[in-house]
Amino acid sequence: MRTLPTSSELLERFRRAADAAVESRTRPNGTPFRFSWLPTSLPNAFRVASVRLAQRCLWVLDREFRASFLDTAEGDDLDAWAASEAPGFPRKSTTASVVRMTFTRVSGATSGTIYAGTRVATVATSTTPAVEFVSLADVPVATGQLTAAVDVECTQTGAVGNVDAGTITRLLTPLFGTFTCTNGFKAAGGNPTETDDAYRDRLRQRDARYRRGTPQAVTLGALSVPGVERVTFQDPQNTAALADVGVGGFFRVIIGDARGIGSQPLADRVSLALADWAAEGASWSVVAAQTLSAISASAQPSPIPANTVALRFDVTRRRLASGTFDQAAAERDLRIALRELGESLAHGVPLHLAQLLSAVIATDPATFRNVSIKALDAGGAVLGTVSADWPAPSYVFRWEIPDSVIRFQWSEE
Repeated sequence: MRTLPTSSELLERFRRAADAAVESRTRPNGTPFRFSWLPTSLPNAFRVASVRLAQRCLWVLDREFRASFLDTAEGDDLDAWAASEAPGFPRKSTTASVVRMTFTRVSGATSGTIYAGTRVATVATSTTPAVEFVSLADVPVATGQLTAAVDVECTQTGAVGNVDAGTITRLLTPLFGTFTCTNGFKAAGGNPTETDDAYRDRLRQRDARYRRGTPQAVTLGALSVPGVERVTFQDPQNTAALADVGVGGFFRVIIGDARGIGSQPLADRVSLALADWAAEGASWSVVAAQTLSAISASAQPSPIPANTVALRFDVTRRRLASGTFDQAAAERDLRIALRELGESLAHGVPLHLAQLLSAVIATDPATFRNVSIKALDAGGAVLGTVSADWPAPSYVFRWEIPDSVIRFQWSEE
């Protein structure tokens, strides 16, 4: 990478050039001509002013040079480059999370409408303020209808709205009947403004747009929707998922935000956008990616008992020759490692016991000697030792190991 000369380097270059220019000159009395470079001298003042002007010119020229190339343009310059060289590929701005909620009422004696702008929220705690959402469209509720699906969007942009399933339970707007509400899935799609690096990666793939119908084009089209950060392309008729999806073909796209979690409203937006990227006559299904807790008993055959509420990692560590073992720091690092393992898993693939054990040991291989995983019930009693893999879930799901279900027990040798 090119670097600009420093002030000291430019001042020294100026001095040498000026001295060289008068090196052969002499004064009327025959003595050699020399500039005075004392801080208070006039030549030095001229030198400092010239260097400052040169630095400014170099900075402007360097910025203009960098702004001319995809690999070096940054910020507004990158946006300007894209507007000129890749029209139709703007940077993705910060987005608000969306989720499909279920509104339920006890009596269906009347009909009415849940209007757009209906406000709902999570419950505030001592450490977390409530997060509000508003409904996006009018939803008619017929006589006899007890439930209604309502798409809502967070009133704030960014990850703050990516709340867990079952947490949006406060109905703030009065309705025509007595309703309760909840979100059956996690809210998804709340992302910050696209970074320069992520934007460059997407711009480098822009040529795929002109080869519509390929997996690359479909993937890029899905990624172009604000809120979508992770995309899995599936061609049910071609497990390799590498061939063109031609006329009349069918394909499936699994979408998620930066956490790999999607929502139905986000999937609907992607489905509309893919009309510009899919092959003529092709059909598709866009699926919102979801996570499945490692203590879920829905997977069969499950490696844990049905009444498991937590997983305890029993870690044997090497006895320290000196100093004190920082248990709190170790458990924090292990939680991070287990969360990253879950986020790295693809949808529809097994969670191998060996992956969990290796993730723990790899956190501090010099200290951690052995690890086993115990299944615990609600009272903390051990139900058994985990000795098998978690099977592959549906293609919609990927396994996760939530912090709330993780426990630790330590021993040393």
